[in-house]
Amino acid sequence: MLSARGRKLIETPPNVLLVGFNLWDKNRYDKDSNPTGIINLVTSENKLVFDVLKNKINEEGMFEDMPEEYSQYFGGLQRFNQLVAEFLTERMKTVKPIDAANIVSMNGVTSIVAALVQVICDEGDSILIPTPFYSGFLGDLGVIPRVKACPVHLSSQCGLSRNSWELTVDALEEALVQAKKEGANVRALLLTTPNNPLGCVYSREQLVSYMNFTKRHNLHCIVDEIYMMTVFDETIEHVSALSIEHPPDPERLHVLWGFSKDFAVSGFRSGVVLTESRDVLEALNQMGLFFSQSTLALWLLSKLLSDKDWLDRVYFPTNRVRLRAHYDLMTRFLDSMSIPYVATGTGLYVWCDLSRYMREKTFEEEDRVWKALLKAGVLVAPGVGFMCAEPGWFRIIFSIPNDSLEVAFERMRSCLCELTESECGMFDQVLSVPAVEEDLASAVVSVSVAGQSEGTDESLEDLVLLLKRKIAETDWLEQQTAALNESKSDGHGQ
Repeated sequence: MLSARGRKLIETPPNVLLVGFNLWDKNRYDKDSNPTGIINLVTSENKLVFDVLKNKINEEGMFEDMPEEYSQYFGGLQRFNQLVAEFLTERMKTVKPIDAANIVSMNGVTSIVAALVQVICDEGDSILIPTPFYSGFLGDLGVIPRVKACPVHLSSQCGLSRNSWELTVDALEEALVQAKKEGANVRALLLTTPNNPLGCVYSREQLVSYMNFTKRHNLHCIVDEIYMMTVFDETIEHVSALSIEHPPDPERLHVLWGFSKDFAVSGFRSGVVLTESRDVLEALNQMGLFFSQSTLALWLLSKLLSDKDWLDRVYFPTNRVRLRAHYDLMTRFLDSMSIPYVATGTGLYVWCDLSRYMREKTFEEEDRVWKALLKAGVLVAPGVGFMCAEPGWFRIIFSIPNDSLEVAFERMRSCLCELTESECGMFDQVLSVPAVEEDLASAVVSVSVAGQSEGTDESLEDLVLLLKRKIAETDWLEQQTAALNESKSDGHGQ
């Protein structure tokens, strides 16, 4: 019945994030009607400013003079594109004013990515993407364009000359060489800044170095800036790719942006691509009919963009304050649980390390922790869904109402403590063997000395956690388990 293409679509295993989403969709948490349901901390939506948006949209005159025409066949409503050009020129601090003729708007950045990749790549080509990356890119590239994502694996480990999860040109070069060895035809580099899921922003120097890399290898450089206005830390500056003076290869530079994150209107489905390539613009415009937007949505968004006073004095300040407050709630919870995380000041989420609740650092154990949290009624995003090379990392959304977030924290605390206690049971049983008490004392001393050498003031709880982590990183537990079994066979430990 289906074509080979259709058959491939239904035979492709769903991403773990989609599996979790479908389970949540059938059992959504509601404090009144379904208090035992699942709380969604996966979907990257901003639910903190709905009241502000509703008040604005309900103002008198918002629907006056709405055009009675199709939203677009070739690139979008002219008035809408002009307003977007003016807005992004100001917010991105572009080197020169954005020409509305260089904008193509479609029904969301998902469609923008699919359409752009369709016109710059052939079927079977590859695109470099630093990992961990937004899982939706796999579908954006694979479903329609049939293009492959070629991961550039980053590391959480800090070195003398680099930071945690830092993307370097050396890493890009190595990934490109490896991809070519495997027969891939790499056509582009896809970046996200602020990054999803890491939350980091690329500096001006970093962006220039990445652009030089793509020019050197004749690659397109795609920069997704959909989280541009979610920066809530005043010490952090979002640097747009369009603010770079004299970009190395402007014809192959394509910048993406959408309303979903910055304006908290995911359901409006509206995104844009900005490019100076006339060929790319013409090809994208030919695809406009298949990715058209609602005239009603475009009109309302145009009204929002037109009211600069409301944006500057009400919406964006309120959004930043609320994002900051909820980020603080999330990080205080993580700190209380001694859970490491990437400290940021952007986005709607936190990237954190739950590997201490895993018996070993494997993706099977990551899946076990994910399922335990899901069973407890909290849906979070495991790192495997972001093509992360290191097991144990999770992305957790904080941009939901306070009451739901607090319930999620309590469920997570209870679940993670149970995971810890179940491991402590086996841990304590092993430590009860008299023959290994000396080894334990030695381990405690070595850990204590290590903590003192780093100038830390460890509490007993911190020391125990550090000890467990050290044991988990070695074969000590396996050795002592063997000792326990031997002692039992000798009649000891009864």
